[in-house]
Amino acid sequence: MKIIVKDSSTHFWLLLPTGLLLNRLSARIVSHFLKKANISLTRSQAMSLIKAIKRYKRRHHKWKLVEVQGKNRDRVEIKL
Repeated sequence: MKIIVKDSSTHFWLLLPTGLLLNRLSARIVSHFLKKANISLTRSQAMSLIKAIKRYKRRHHKWKLVEVQGKNRDRVEIKL
């Protein structure tokens, strides 16, 4: 996963291994916090979602999850 932040004076990027962010522990944490917010998502459903994201990443490795561009050309981008 690659996070890029650009503005007129700064260019910052951060590379994070996808396996570090998308794993069983994160599925457990996400399902726990969604349960507190009264959203039903089991651990197995969260793991299925994570597996689907990982499969999609293998096929489309430069897929952009988020791309935001400000009025004064500031930019934030998150890629798989």
